[in-house]
Parts: sequence; C-alpha cells; structure tokens
Amino acid sequence: MLSPPPVLRAAEHVANEYVIKSAFLYNFALFVDWPLESFSASRASLDVCLIGNAPFGSALETISDKTIRERQVKVQRIDNIEAISTCHVLFVSESESEHLKPILESARKHHVLTVSDMVRFDRFGGMIRLFATGDNIRFSINENAAHLAGLKISSRLLNLAVTNN
Repeated sequence: MLSPPPVLRAAEHVANEYVIKSAFLYNFALFVDWPLESFSASRASLDVCLIGNAPFGSALETISDKTIRERQVKVQRIDNIEAISTCHVLFVSESESEHLKPILESARKHHVLTVSDMVRFDRFGGMIRLFATGDNIRFSINENAAHLAGLKISSRLLNLAVTNN
C-alpha cells in the first residue's frame, strides 16, 4: 500500500493538531468562571475568538453551537484589538506576537481567557499556553494572569496543567 507524500502527511498532522486544540479551547471554557458582567444577558453566548493566522481551518466548527452552562458556544475570527471585548476565550496566533502586549491588556480589561501555542506565552502574561510534547498536546497556566482578569480557573484544570516547562 502506498503512503501519502510527506507534504500531505504534514498537512494532515497540522489539521489533527488544531482539531485537538479546538477541543482544548472548549474544555478550558468548561473550567473557568467569568464575572457576571462578562455576559450581556443571562443566556448570552460564550464567544470563542481567534486573532491572527492560526491554521485552524474548519476545526473550530467542531465546538461551535455546543453548550457550556446553558450558553451556546459561538466561534468567530476577529481582526482587531477592539473586537476582543466581544470574546470570552481568545486564541492568539503566533502571527500576533508583535501585538501581544496590547492584545493581553485588552483581554485582561474585558475578562477574556487568553490561550496560545506561542512560545513563553504564559510567561509574557497570557493565561494558557498549549505546547506539543512528542505526539501529545499539553498546557501550562499562568493563574496570576487569570486572576488579574477577574477569572477563576477550577482547581481540576489547574491540577492537569504542566508546571516548570
């Protein structure tokens, strides 16, 4: 049996990686408490946003319209810092590294959980950093950054995070 060319295998690996990262975004939201003022109404949606050029493709559609605590998950791509105020979870792509400081400042001000696979993201003030270890995706958490944004991360999620990476 012929195996696919290396380029196709690499593209398939990236696609699978971002399906897994989409699932992480959904699961992170399950274990975070936002201040009540983060939602415009008691049944307002929980908005997961992406800023920058991450290759999620259609992977984020796997979490769109699911429910978290009676809130429908909505997924959107945003292209400017002002739109961060509409988000509850924000994935920051590596392409936004030059704008990281204002992005994180806006996210903190609007009680937005920030997630990225950017190197040292958590050490620069981001809340959750995703990273690969072999064939696995792991994560680290900057609990202080979440606290400064008024977010409470469940101890169940904190216990799963990797420390000293």
